[in-house]
Amino acid sequence: MPVELNKHFSHIEEVEALYLATLLDPHFKRLGFKNDEKAQTAIDQCKKKAFDLTNQAEDKMVETAQATVAVSGQHLTWRSRGKTRKPRMA
Repeated sequence: MPVELNKHFSHIEEVEALYLATLLDPHFKRLGFKNDEKAQTAIDQCKKKAFDLTNQAEDKMVETAQATVAVSGQHLTWRSRGKTRKPRMA
């Protein structure tokens, strides 16, 4: 029976969803890995994924800010088109 279980579950440390879930679960972290090399590879992949997601989020925020500025600028230009403005007297 143990041989069959090992055979059936031997690849489990290589499945991304499972190794990420194991690492991120505070009960297991590295304890869920039999192989230290696979654990370190999983940690490296988790860090890379977090870094990539952070960069994607930052890129989206910059795109959103640029789009907002562009729309605001067009909106202000459209509003002021055709109107003459007199300087305010203080």
